Amino acid sequence: EAQAGNNITLTIDARIQAIVEKYVTQAVNDNDVRHRAAAVAINPKTGEILAMATCDKDGSYSLNQPFELSPNVKETLPAAAKVLMDTDPEKDLTQEQAMQQAESNALSAMWRNKAVSDVYYPGSVFKMVTASMALEENLITSSTGFYCSGEQKVPGYGNISCHLSGGHGAQTFEEIIWHSCNPGFIQLGNMLGSRKFYEYYQAFGYSQRSGVDMPGESDDIFFSVTDGEFNSVSLATASFGQNFGITPIQMVTAASVIANGGNLVTPYVVKQITDQDGNIIKTTEPKIKRQVISAEVAARMRDILEENAISGGGKNGYVAGYRVAGKTGTTEKIGLSDVPGQKDYISSYCGFAPADDPQIAILIMCDTPKGDNYYGSMVAAPAFASIMAEVAQYLEIEPRYTAEELENVSINVDSYIGLTVKDARAKAKEKNLTVTVKGEGEKVLAQIPQTGSKIPSGGNVVLYTDTESAAQTSTVPDFVGLTEDEVYALAESSGVNVSVTGLSGADNSISTEQSIVPGSKVNPGTVVTVKFVTSGYAD
Repeated sequence: EAQAGNNITLTIDARIQAIVEKYVTQAVNDNDVRHRAAAVAINPKTGEILAMATCDKDGSYSLNQPFELSPNVKETLPAAAKVLMDTDPEKDLTQEQAMQQAESNALSAMWRNKAVSDVYYPGSVFKMVTASMALEENLITSSTGFYCSGEQKVPGYGNISCHLSGGHGAQTFEEIIWHSCNPGFIQLGNMLGSRKFYEYYQAFGYSQRSGVDMPGESDDIFFSVTDGEFNSVSLATASFGQNFGITPIQMVTAASVIANGGNLVTPYVVKQITDQDGNIIKTTEPKIKRQVISAEVAARMRDILEENAISGGGKNGYVAGYRVAGKTGTTEKIGLSDVPGQKDYISSYCGFAPADDPQIAILIMCDTPKGDNYYGSMVAAPAFASIMAEVAQYLEIEPRYTAEELENVSINVDSYIGLTVKDARAKAKEKNLTVTVKGEGEKVLAQIPQTGSKIPSGGNVVLYTDTESAAQTSTVPDFVGLTEDEVYALAESSGVNVSVTGLSGADNSISTEQSIVPGSKVNPGTVVTVKFVTSGYAD
């Protein structure tokens, strides 16, 4: 006889899950990500997983079609089959057999939860961990300095380059983080030494599975410590997150140590199990495994990572008003490229907000982007910012704007319908909005933007006073590729409003996308959302 099952209550928040899926999928499509992207959002204080997504270019895995590969993956099968035939030691694989094996491998990859079951090189996001090690060991003082000539000599290997070919010159501890300087972190790794480095690597939870209550969690892949494999060369590359493998769930859990004040928590997705009558069978309580770093060190790292998101390499992950702290990562997939001799990368961003009291930590990693950019700052960071902007509002985190940010804070548009033109002007002026009147009537019959819409301070509301004026239209211009000043000037001349998102106003900041297609006919005053990123950082 059939038995009544139990009910599971998850930690997953449906709204946050939807937001994460939306923007990670957009990042995959915009950047032509070939091997899927993974994202995890977690409450860093408790370990509750609020969202987890694995996204493919042509849509995520469907339970209704478990054996159906996406068109994007199908296109790669002939090349994958050729690689299998070329690397077959016996050279007896037929084309048909190779294609079958390639399809089987692709299905296995599709069925895997990339956030839990796949390991990857974390890259520069790991630098927040290396930096925390050095602070906890009291290796950094006010006089500690670093120097980058553009490369760092490593005994037994040769020179390892910085992403800035000319080098960063003399740097402080904070600056090697903000600049994401590999030579600086190699020097930091040498200060720590291999033994201490590995002790902290273990303490941050990388040498064991995170313990998340999901199947298929992978182990890390690290250098052998007992047989001398973890030598000066391995220490050099490990210091900046290269040449060892961890899972995304391990990385976001380690970042939570910094976010929550120094404690390693166990991530989980099952909050409670009840029977058919509502009786509680099991409740998961937050579990702290150990304290890894002091609260003081964690607080200092949060400050450094916040500044990194404001003016350093993590700028594209910044969200105005929400004190984001974060770090980019761009990792070369050494020996793992789709085509031998070709360079492929993993782009990532890991951060949390608000920096002084983090409520949510998020990791995004995009495996093998093939679009115009592969840097974490250009691929993963904008998606992180979009997610954090919506999630922070949803969690009702109170924004705290700087004086400069207040100039661009969006304002809710009031209703002016039924008012006289004179009264409508006065009401709009109280909110620092300008008014354009269309028609010869005395009272407002319609308005654009509509009541409740958001436009920046100083934006324009178009008031219609007769039916003829309401039929007028404006043409949406092409805002992509422009600076913020150019966007605002073009919007004013075109008769539309713009609402900017992302990193506007920064050095090298340009617009990358807009919410309404250029050339569209809209009512004057319509709001077009324009997104900005900065191209000034290569990590």
